[in-house]
Amino acid sequence: MSKISEIISKQVVSLYEAKIVGTVVNVTFDEKLSKLKSFIVIDEDSEEEYELSFKDVYAEKDSFVIKNQTKLKGVYFEAFSNNPINKICLSVEGEVLGKVTEIEVSGEDVTAIILNDESRVAPSDVLACESVLIINRGENKVKRAGFAPRAKKVSPDNIVVKIQEEENAFEEKIAPKPVQLVPPRFVAKTLLGQISLKTIKGLNNEIIVKKGEQITNKSLERAKLHNVLNQLISQ
Repeated sequence: MSKISEIISKQVVSLYEAKIVGTVVNVTFDEKLSKLKSFIVIDEDSEEEYELSFKDVYAEKDSFVIKNQTKLKGVYFEAFSNNPINKICLSVEGEVLGKVTEIEVSGEDVTAIILNDESRVAPSDVLACESVLIINRGENKVKRAGFAPRAKKVSPDNIVVKIQEEENAFEEKIAPKPVQLVPPRFVAKTLLGQISLKTIKGLNNEIIVKKGEQITNKSLERAKLHNVLNQLISQ
């Protein structure tokens, strides 16, 4: 039987390299806190952190012994540990049961979680452990999955409609508003009696209407015949 407080601060010795390769600074457990998974080891010279799997420990007495340094796996980000020591322990009803002060293990099996009042919590009573430890005791035990947020059900038809509405709104936003075109014939009639601001010439360079000349039905018909009505309208 071992205690986590006795495991932390133990040195790790590599047989092949015949040297101390680090010191245990923390431990990790499985999600239900029923199994000891690994040790977080720090190399005091380089200050780099490594993870040592429980299964890669060759022997343990005063130190942890490993076969060689390859058993230490590099940690590229801050090492994760779900060690509950010093965390508040609560019941599912919200009652504060105490603070975790110790964990007892036998090999890799967690045998008890000990609180500051010396009371013991069995791993089978653990509901969850994150920033606090939640204990699930009593005859009517609940399951953690029953408290998971439920995804809102959405009808596929509603999804299609919503997407179509968003597409339409986007198209209306970016598409240029159609220009209300006025029929050339209507515009041309409004020119009747007005003074031409420039000389308009036809296909063979003949004069359709002179600058300063009054626009008549005849000049409009000739402009249309020579396909220069737009020039007359746009002047």
